[in-house]
Amino acid sequence: MDHAGLSRRAAADQLGHANTSMTTDVYVGRKVAATGAAAVLEVLAP
Repeated sequence: MDHAGLSRRAAADQLGHANTSMTTDVYVGRKVAATGAAAVLEVLAP
């Protein structure tokens, strides 16, 4: 949502966060290298 240009308020509303700080802290602007976690989650998904 951040990369698509959605405002933090709109993203927080969509995710059900009362405060935009929750959205920002968890989802916005994280510069994390690929960790392999997505592949693990795909295997665990039903």
